Amino acid sequence: MLVAGSYWFKEMSDWLVESHGKYYKKITANILPYWVVCIAALFEEDATFYKSVWGKKSIFDNTKTKELLKIPFRDMKGSMQEMANTLIETGYVPDQTKESYKEEPSLMYYGCGFFLMLMFGIGVKALSMGIQD
Repeated sequence: MLVAGSYWFKEMSDWLVESHGKYYKKITANILPYWVVCIAALFEEDATFYKSVWGKKSIFDNTKTKELLKIPFRDMKGSMQEMANTLIETGYVPDQTKESYKEEPSLMYYGCGFFLMLMFGIGVKALSMGIQD
């Protein structure tokens, strides 16, 4: 695996917000709080992994690759922004800069509503169990 450095998803989303955030409001620069990841880790194996690497930074040394293969690494920020442009140009991502674009409710919108309903249901169930005692 050849890498130019170590980056967090937060950094990458910040780059996309910087270059495309004006028209693509769904790009978020927010991160989940650690306590949410801890709760998710109780139920989801992937979350357990993210909890274990939370706050740690992997360091990769690409010195030998640069010396032996003479490979100059590209700037990750520029590469991310160029890839976003390519995805828009090829139609994989809708071009929201056009006036004809009609935005649909995001999955996050529905997900938050479902989460709130689930938490409300658990709270009501807990209250009803407490009342019966």
